[in-house]
Amino acid sequence: MADRFFPNEMPDFVEESSDQSGSGDSLLSLLASPYPAASQRFLRSALDLKDKIVRETWRGGGRRVKDFTLYTGSLGTAFLLFKAYQGAIAKEMILDGKRLANKGSCPLMYEWHGKKYWGAAHGLAGILHVLMDMNLKAEDLESVKGILRYMIQNRFPSGNYPSSEGSTLIISCIGVMGLLVSLSPSPKLLRAKAFACFLIDKADGLIAEGKMHGRDHPFSLFEGQGGMAYLLLDMVNPSEARFPAYEI
Repeated sequence: MADRFFPNEMPDFVEESSDQSGSGDSLLSLLASPYPAASQRFLRSALDLKDKIVRETWRGGGRRVKDFTLYTGSLGTAFLLFKAYQGAIAKEMILDGKRLANKGSCPLMYEWHGKKYWGAAHGLAGILHVLMDMNLKAEDLESVKGILRYMIQNRFPSGNYPSSEGSTLIISCIGVMGLLVSLSPSPKLLRAKAFACFLIDKADGLIAEGKMHGRDHPFSLFEGQGGMAYLLLDMVNPSEARFPAYEI
């Protein structure tokens, strides 16, 4: 594979601003957008690219798998699809929580075996911890904050928390440590925003011009656009970014 070099036209620093009306440069506009707005752009671009990859590799290939490998084949595409599916989970969790809350004091509520538990293993604390690590709309984020306020306001005078809704038992085996983690701030490490913005703005043109690698396996996870889509999905919540398939 030949080495490829690109002139570095990126500015050293671009201050984030919600007002993008005065910028005529699409890349600078992306760089200057506040991270919540940028992450939504990353997500839209990643999902569009994921759909394109499925069309080209699965439907375009006659729905037959010829390469099963992670590096260039269908297993890599499967990891990308799993990554994309995770983004839909938060939406379903919010909708289910609102239905069960039914305009009660807590904006979101969940049940396990018919009981509204508060713990980390199968209750509010565990679900809260998951939602805090996902990229949410402003309205949904307020619902998550509402859970925190509800739990703090309804704890016992001693400072302990009940095991379930209306219970006089204290959380113990069902997740006191998980509750502590959920009530603690979860810092976000924001990285590689500039590179992601560059890909969104320039990659299609560079691939078309032959300046960016697009041959051999152009849609694969490690050689092609599948890797780009995976990166953009990671950038929606960068503190949870992991090398693809690192778990195995």
